[in-house]
Amino acid sequence: MADTPVRFSGPTVLTTSNQIVYIVPQNVQAVLRSIHIVATTSTAQLCLSINGAAAMTSTSSAMFFKQFVPSNTVFNWFGFMPLAPGDTIQALAIGSVGPVLTLCGVEVTS
Repeated sequence: MADTPVRFSGPTVLTTSNQIVYIVPQNVQAVLRSIHIVATTSTAQLCLSINGAAAMTSTSSAMFFKQFVPSNTVFNWFGFMPLAPGDTIQALAIGSVGPVLTLCGVEVTS
C-alpha cells in the first residue's frame, strides 16, 4: 500500500453556488488531514459537507455549517477524516464570494 500526500483542492475561491471540491478516486482510500480557509476582503461564512446533497441544505452531512471566518484572517482545521472511494466534499460561501479554500490529505492505494 502506498500513501501519497495530496492537495485535494485549491486554493479555490468559493462562490454562493454549491460546488464539489473533491471526489475520492475509485480504488483509493483518502484521509482528509487539513482544511485551510482564508477570508481576504470581508468576513466569510461558509458550509462544507461530506457526501451531502448540498453543503447549505444538509446539516446531517455538514462538517462545517455556517462557519464564520473574520476578514483578513485564516481558519485552520487539522484532523483525521477517512473517506471512501466515491465520497465527495462540497462547499459554498454564504452571502459573499471570496473565501479561499484549500484541502490537503493522503490518498492510500493498494
